[in-house]
Amino acid sequence: AVQALINNKIKFIFTVDLFNEGVDIPEVNLVLFLRPTDSLTVYLQQLGRGLRHSTSTKKECLLVLDFVAQMHKRYRIDRKFAALLPSRRFNIEKEVLAGFPHLPPGCIIQMEKQAMVLVLQNIKAAYSNLKNYIPETLKAFEHETGLQLTFANYFKHHDLMPEKVLAMKPWCEWKAAANIIPKVTDADAEALKITLGRICQSSGIKHLQRLKDLVLSNTPVPSGAASCMLHSLVWGNQTGVMMGAKTLDESFRRLKANPNFCNDISEIASFSQERSLIKKDIAYEGLPLELHAHYGYYEIQAAFGKDTFNENSQRGPGVLHFKSIKSYALLITTNKSEKDFSESTMYKDYPINEKLFHWESQSVTKQVHTDGQNLIHHRERGYQIFLFVRINSEFEKLTAPFQFLGRANQVKFEGERPISFVWELEHDMPAELLEEKRVGG
Repeated sequence: AVQALINNKIKFIFTVDLFNEGVDIPEVNLVLFLRPTDSLTVYLQQLGRGLRHSTSTKKECLLVLDFVAQMHKRYRIDRKFAALLPSRRFNIEKEVLAGFPHLPPGCIIQMEKQAMVLVLQNIKAAYSNLKNYIPETLKAFEHETGLQLTFANYFKHHDLMPEKVLAMKPWCEWKAAANIIPKVTDADAEALKITLGRICQSSGIKHLQRLKDLVLSNTPVPSGAASCMLHSLVWGNQTGVMMGAKTLDESFRRLKANPNFCNDISEIASFSQERSLIKKDIAYEGLPLELHAHYGYYEIQAAFGKDTFNENSQRGPGVLHFKSIKSYALLITTNKSEKDFSESTMYKDYPINEKLFHWESQSVTKQVHTDGQNLIHHRERGYQIFLFVRINSEFEKLTAPFQFLGRANQVKFEGERPISFVWELEHDMPAELLEEKRVGG
């Protein structure tokens, strides 16, 4: 039948549970979906039947007719689109409206206007009834799946966006709403709600393991930058004085007085470790940072020796100068909106390839200024330059963390106010992140 289709002797094949994942028919120029599936693997296999180029037919595109979403109102089309994107760090509604700018190179999804309206309605509907959907599915989870109810198991099975769900309610309060645990009465519940979202966005495997170890044990909290980073991850810009703690040990003792949130922190940290993209164990002497891990503003300051436990600091410019250790941390946001950036700070920052990154200094910086000279002549002056990059300043109502791209060396500079630099990274940027951050998607 397949050969007959390829030879144009028949026009279509209608099949159920017949073709396995190894069947690939490049000549196919149309696929029709009539039966729903909750399996992303099966969905991608079905879609992939005709995704490849065909040398014999020279087809220009693959037409997909999806009649499932209209028939099954609970069909989660957002899951299918999310599976096609390089990572899950994009708002699916915005991707649909913008024409999917972050698809892998050479890929495009075209939708008719009415199809787009229906897709957006489906996506909004999927998240509009979470208040009832989550407690119902939590109650039935272990019976229906045979799995232990953990944060990781639940979100992997239901494929919901955890950041969006946590923005509505903490994990422990969702379980309380399902009568799985008693009502949450943790003293610092209000302050710790946003903490769970930050941990969900974190990705440093060792960093998260240190957090779990401190939360789950009674061992004293060691002094140093790594512990200060964890204090900032948990409490944000709150200093010890602001929260009534004299030492880091007291800071974590206060955290441990919130048992439900400690359990949430441990489970969410494990989930973040599982989905981390970190592939290389690269260490930087004296810096508790992991290559390609994500860190918040105050965590970055703590990593370079700033005592964030004792010193309150407001968010400042994207150029952090640490004189005592002769280092600069460049904090870069590639997608700049007029809402978050002024005309003078809409810098042209973007990756050129896996190793090179174009960056503009602050708008007031001249080449003769101290920062200008240090950045231009960083090798001669013994300075190290580190890049931290994020795509957007916010993600699901949370301040987005920066991804640590490691140490970089200046290979080109020109102009001033701002100075344009090209930095060469010591290690390749992850391919999936390069495509996300490249100009134009």
